[in-house]
Amino acid sequence: MQVSRAIRAQRERLGLSQEALAERIYVSRQTVSNWECGKTYPDIESLLLMAQHFDVTLDELVKGDEKAMDETLERDRKQMYRLGWAMTASLIIAIVGLFVALAIRDMPFIAAGFAWFAIFWGISLVFGRRIDRIEKDNDLITYGEIRAFMDGGIRKTDAAGRLIPSWERNLAKGVIGAIVGLLLALLANFLVFVVFG
Repeated sequence: MQVSRAIRAQRERLGLSQEALAERIYVSRQTVSNWECGKTYPDIESLLLMAQHFDVTLDELVKGDEKAMDETLERDRKQMYRLGWAMTASLIIAIVGLFVALAIRDMPFIAAGFAWFAIFWGISLVFGRRIDRIEKDNDLITYGEIRAFMDGGIRKTDAAGRLIPSWERNLAKGVIGAIVGLLLALLANFLVFVVFG
């Protein structure tokens, strides 16, 4: 990425150490070092602060990285979309298999249904973990924010480029968790009163 070289060149042009730059933009020296080595990519707020301190535009600071960001966003968006569908399909297969086994009301089928559910639920978790890993490893949220900001001044987007403030995203995760918990409680209630009762 070009931004790593640009940060280093601008920092050296002003005669700043990594530590001095870190103090000015409210990050650690190690964070600046990681940016300059290309290990991580600065978030939009840090880029804006650096552009201000270096007296350059954001475009000048990330020049050359736009195409790479766009390619990474598009490639990983497609992969995350496929993984999301695979995760959803695994969950549906898990739930359907369990309810079919419970409907038969025979203990060997019920035990097999729980095993079926556990296996496909575990597979769905693997897909979900892979989605999180792609997002984190490739700085997709950071890239999405930077590209959105450069295209129109919008700052908060998710990896797919959708506007989702962090509190709404966390609320959505909480609601999904509550729904899954409710479904598991209903399943336990069904087992206790209908199958074993």
